[in-house]
Amino acid sequence: MNAPSKQNPGTAPGAPSATPGLGAELGQSLGLDQEQLHPALQFLVDNIKLVAAGVVALLVLVAAFSGFDAWQASKLRDAQNELATLSVTDAEDPAALAAFAGDAPDALRLSALFVLAEAAQADGDHALAAETWARIQAEGGQTLTHVAALGRAEALMAEGRAVEALTLLTQAQQNAGEGYNTLIVRAKARAAELAGDTSAAVAAYEELLTLPGTTDEAFVTHKLAQLKASTSPSS
Repeated sequence: MNAPSKQNPGTAPGAPSATPGLGAELGQSLGLDQEQLHPALQFLVDNIKLVAAGVVALLVLVAAFSGFDAWQASKLRDAQNELATLSVTDAEDPAALAAFAGDAPDALRLSALFVLAEAAQADGDHALAAETWARIQAEGGQTLTHVAALGRAEALMAEGRAVEALTLLTQAQQNAGEGYNTLIVRAKARAAELAGDTSAAVAAYEELLTLPGTTDEAFVTHKLAQLKASTSPSS
């Protein structure tokens, strides 16, 4: 007579056997009891659907951000191409460049302003050039402040506002490094001449002779002689 088959504790006679879970199946495939699985692995297999859903959600989020970055990159390339077209010498149009600079992406705004300043100056619109250089000076930070000051001073002088240019350059020189000092002093000398401030022009030219970046000492010496002669009592 056959012995009755053993049943798991807690399982009613005649009840169907419980389907082993994924943890049990994995344990069996590895030759381990379910109790021998690492707790972290047990959690993973017991919650595989939740984990998979989380992974899918993460992948969707990454794809969304990647799509946004691609869209941004595409827009930037389009803007770069448009700026390149506007920058061609025969196609330079200050009005079009001004419109472009107003809506340009942040990564291109300063480049657009540089092109606009040069185009306005070449077109004889010195007021627009001075205004644009002022924007570059305000938005470009310390790196561009002296370049912008020189460009703005040039535009102001061309517009007949040499006194403003001299004031601007005097301020810019206060924190100018050696690389810009000579250029600023030279511009100061010219601005002072145009403003009719002979003493300031003489002081600037004399300072220019002491700076290492000055390579036209003969011209500077000649200008000094002219200026000093114009103010001598016998002149």
